[in-house]
Amino acid sequence: MAKEEETYQQAPTLGFRIFRGYVRLYHKMVFFSKCFSEGKENIPSDGTPTLFVSCHQNSLIDPIAIIMDMCPRRMGVFIRGDVFLKSPLFFKILRWLGGLPAFRLNVDGEDMIAQNKKWFGIAGDELMKGRSTLIFPEGTHQDKHWLGDFSLGYLQLLFETAERNNFEKDILILPIGHHYNNYYDLRMEMDIIYGKPISLQPFYELYKTKPRTAKREANKLVREKISELMLDVKDKEHYDAIAAVRKIYGRQQTIAEGGNPNHLPTQLKTDKKIVEKLALAAENNEQAVLQIYETALSISEAEEREKLNDLDFEEKTSMGGSIAHGLLLLLFFPVYVVTLWPYLIIDKLPKWILGDVADMMKSTIAYGAAVLLTLPITFLITFITTWCVGGNVLIALAYTAALYPLGAFYYAYKNQTKRWVEKWRYCFGAPKKTRISIKQKRKNLIEKLSLLLSKNENK
Repeated sequence: MAKEEETYQQAPTLGFRIFRGYVRLYHKMVFFSKCFSEGKENIPSDGTPTLFVSCHQNSLIDPIAIIMDMCPRRMGVFIRGDVFLKSPLFFKILRWLGGLPAFRLNVDGEDMIAQNKKWFGIAGDELMKGRSTLIFPEGTHQDKHWLGDFSLGYLQLLFETAERNNFEKDILILPIGHHYNNYYDLRMEMDIIYGKPISLQPFYELYKTKPRTAKREANKLVREKISELMLDVKDKEHYDAIAAVRKIYGRQQTIAEGGNPNHLPTQLKTDKKIVEKLALAAENNEQAVLQIYETALSISEAEEREKLNDLDFEEKTSMGGSIAHGLLLLLFFPVYVVTLWPYLIIDKLPKWILGDVADMMKSTIAYGAAVLLTLPITFLITFITTWCVGGNVLIALAYTAALYPLGAFYYAYKNQTKRWVEKWRYCFGAPKKTRISIKQKRKNLIEKLSLLLSKNENK
């Protein structure tokens, strides 16, 4: 392997900056509807040896989101090693983007694990030069809000780097949590939360005599800090029931506390409080909590069976409101038709090629296909066609640039149409008796929850 492939530059090249700007436009204007960022004041200045350590909630969207949020800072990022083995060209592209392979025993085998030492060494040397690197110690993702087990490889990297440099320089670990309002659909919202940096230096002396103990203690601290930043549901046995409670009770509780339930960081804080209070209530009165879980699941199952949305019970959806919503969609339908080129292709092509993807890789595939394939091809076709037909290069450029905000409209219209169908189903599809029954059960559950959680809060 050539030497230049094993190192990377501190300053991004012009080509990299252009590519990053192009991706950032799609990222901010089309793929996500809202991107929140908290705690940026905790990020050490560029040039400080810092390993960014994050929970892993959403496949390749996680590193992309953090890297886009950190612009213009350039970061290295550890990615599952088997991706680098697809082809020599793919290897070069990932390395150009700052990717570093991390091989896993259960996926890549024992022979490939030996490669980690070399790449950890490269990353460690770059860290000491002031280059930031991002890693996900869980090594995998899941479509659930909890923190998985950490591999200690990231601490092996850091301690070995410190040892090679005679423990003379501190290395910082920056804990990161993040949260999505959903994992699968475009125009999702996300919140990235940066914690306060953790100094590795206090563990140096312990590492010299008891390296395994030093790594375990440092890892425990890092996990605790990341867990505090994210929604970490530790009661996995009752995860679905807790998720049902959050859906039924969360928005109403946020409003009761004077918050905006449509503001993701605010809703995240409420959800974290609910999870913490439920855990405390379960310690004091497990039977009462289990009954609440059972009721919440029965409500959720009834809503799913009738294909009803929680919002329709909370927003008091009416027949008149549904008709007005439909008329508004009809008014803007011509604009939606204009956006079908190119966004119908960009939106549907991954599904046409791959079929239904089982997990959250759906959003990653959609992101990658748009950025690397459908977006550049369709935009180029649009530019050339508009230029040829109109005969004016400036008009062609202006219309092609307008495709970005038109993309945001396409997905917003699509989501609003879905929401209108839900409202229509609520008003005219579900039996009135069923709606009244669910509404009463929700009211009773919320009253019981408020009483139970307030009692435990005062203890």
